[in-house]
Amino acid sequence: MDSFKIGIYCVDDDPMITEILLFQLSKALGNEFSIEIENNPENVLNLMRSNLEYGIEPFVCIVDFQMPVIRGDELCRMLKKEFPKIKIIMLSGNSNALLVSDLEEDGLLEVYMEKPWIQEDLLRNVNSCLPLNLKFK
Repeated sequence: MDSFKIGIYCVDDDPMITEILLFQLSKALGNEFSIEIENNPENVLNLMRSNLEYGIEPFVCIVDFQMPVIRGDELCRMLKKEFPKIKIIMLSGNSNALLVSDLEEDGLLEVYMEKPWIQEDLLRNVNSCLPLNLKFK
């Protein structure tokens, strides 16, 4: 692969949340980033693997905590196991403080944000997860 594109993933079981995240991130980031949304946490790893074949590197994943089948903390562990360099932002309105603390202590979570979020905070936190040469303004 000669060139690659930064992949930013948003995983939340609420389609309205992922659509808002897609809108806010797309508006701020433009075409230089691939922004993907997924409402089923079971599908996100396959989506990342598939996109990697097309040169889209998974750099940032925004994850909800409370989701059916796979909780956000479990998904964070799965993501970091397969993609150790991925940066994870947890965005949740209902989480378990102890489990979130464990993720932070284990170095599996870069940022925790509560819903509802402020767009500027979201963009600042995503930007802080990107490599220096890829930060947006």
